Amino acid sequence: MAREVNTPNQQSTNASGSTAAGLFRSEPQAERAIDALTAAGFSKKDIGVAIASDGKADTRSGVSEKIRSLFSPNERQEYDSGNDLDVLQHMGLRDADASFYRNSLYRGGILVTVNAGTRSREADAILHNLGAEDISKGATTQTSAVRGDQGTQHIQLLGELLRVYKDRVHRGSVTLKKNVVTEHQQVEVPVTREEVVIERHPVSGQQARTGSFEPGKEVTINLEEERVRVEKQPVVREEVSVGKRQVQQTQRVGGDVKHEELKIDRQGDVNVDREADVPRRKVG
Repeated sequence: MAREVNTPNQQSTNASGSTAAGLFRSEPQAERAIDALTAAGFSKKDIGVAIASDGKADTRSGVSEKIRSLFSPNERQEYDSGNDLDVLQHMGLRDADASFYRNSLYRGGILVTVNAGTRSREADAILHNLGAEDISKGATTQTSAVRGDQGTQHIQLLGELLRVYKDRVHRGSVTLKKNVVTEHQQVEVPVTREEVVIERHPVSGQQARTGSFEPGKEVTINLEEERVRVEKQPVVREEVSVGKRQVQQTQRVGGDVKHEELKIDRQGDVNVDREADVPRRKVG
């Protein structure tokens, strides 16, 4: 659905050919065009702006509010209709032009019009010098403005440009976590133990320390040994740093684009001077 953010003064829409229009692809371009028209002496009450909305929620509400802020309350009137062509005709466009602009609005354009009266050619020049796309004057419609020699008519040939944009999207994610892994380790540790050693030595009839026998006398010897005790102590074995880096690569993209070429149909004995053609100029 087309929405007219600002509607021009209806008193000047009745004059045929008095409405100059230009389609802009961005809000800054449209804003500069409105400022230029105002600086040239055109009243903001005669300037109209239209954008497209989806009929439910205005997905371009930020652009709408920005455009509204360019007009004071007494300069701004809004016109919202369920009929797209009705909105564009309300801005002073002819039926054929309104059909072209309606399709362009749905591709994201911003339409700026001005009811310029006798200054329509001047307003048209201002709009197109600031980058407006003259969609309504295509290959099937000849311009009424005379350029160069008197009696010369011009046909504009349209072509599509392949524009490439980049959007940042979510590619994926990486999660790092720690898991405990148990492994069996063996360590060889030397240990010492005590053993009893009995040694007998012969004697040569020495006198005993005691004068009597000591039956059942016992001697106790304590033996010791080393036992291994295992303890576990956590230590830092490795440190990991995590970060991101940007890797640039080149991708090849393409698409089919269309352009219009001039076809000459001769009827009768007519000579066509191709040498007088204007050299082609690359747009883009």
